[in-house]
Amino acid sequence: MEDVRRPGAEAAGLPTPRAAGVRQAVSVLARHAARRLAAADLQLVGLAVTIGAILVVGAITSPHFLTSGNMLNVGRQVSIVALLGLAVTIGLITRVIDFSVGAVLALTAVLVALTADGPMLATIALLLAVIAAVSLVKGVLLAYLGLGSLITTLGVALVIDGIARGVSNSRLVPVSSQDWRFLGSGDIAGFPASVLTVAAVFILAAFLMHSTVWGKYIYAAGANPLAARIAGVPVRRVKLAALTISTLIAALAGVLFVGRVAGGDPNVGTAMSFDALVVAVLGGASLRGGRGSVLGVVLAAVLIGLMFNLFTLLNLPTYWQMIARGCIIVGAISLDAVRRS
Repeated sequence: MEDVRRPGAEAAGLPTPRAAGVRQAVSVLARHAARRLAAADLQLVGLAVTIGAILVVGAITSPHFLTSGNMLNVGRQVSIVALLGLAVTIGLITRVIDFSVGAVLALTAVLVALTADGPMLATIALLLAVIAAVSLVKGVLLAYLGLGSLITTLGVALVIDGIARGVSNSRLVPVSSQDWRFLGSGDIAGFPASVLTVAAVFILAAFLMHSTVWGKYIYAAGANPLAARIAGVPVRRVKLAALTISTLIAALAGVLFVGRVAGGDPNVGTAMSFDALVVAVLGGASLRGGRGSVLGVVLAAVLIGLMFNLFTLLNLPTYWQMIARGCIIVGAISLDAVRRS
């Protein structure tokens, strides 16, 4: 009797038992991911408290720290690493440790610098072609062949870094075009254009990740890929889409970088990837997938930016900054391990 009624339900546009079961299973997986996100609320509070403490210490130790000019400068600095942190977070949610985002930034910056004096549409078309190629390679290797993400993206990063250094002779390529420099160093109504751009990207990302079916899919695919696949989630396509979006965000960070430093530097990829991974994990993303939030990325990026800005104002030696960055990396990964246990 059930088989007789099912075609009628489909013809009438009503949900079939299988479709209803798939939606219910996806909803269960999404709720499981939501509970894991709720468990990270305490970490978000900790980030906010730490930011407050840095602001207090900075106000006491440096008269220039809380000035409007310095805060706007911090905003410009934070915008780039925040975008990369978001790119890494999207990958981590789907169980991909993407170490190639910094290389994508470097290659994008170099390509923009080399073609900045030509037609802007041609440069945009070139960047989109590069984004599509990188996304396709990573998608095939990770989503369809199932290779380990860390080693694979390290290899991809080396290839991209090599291309960036090859086309630029391993040198900074200067950019004089004000059109390309605007997003990284220009202002809109007194606010840095880079900060406003990043804010728009984060608002859109928050909507996609927390208010759409696709957002539920990426959390479900990361929390339990096997269960998600059984429930009908197209896990491979979801992972490919996530990698494409993260690569696009990393490329946008490269465009902001060009405006920030007035050139394309092929040698920044590795350092930027490390900073992005720190921001992602410190912001609550798990190395085992299924967890991560836009707000966490924002707070972590602001914390890192304020801390190193204060180090600079206090004239601390560079090696102390390197030590601090290493401690943050180890601490963030340790915190993730504690959360998992």
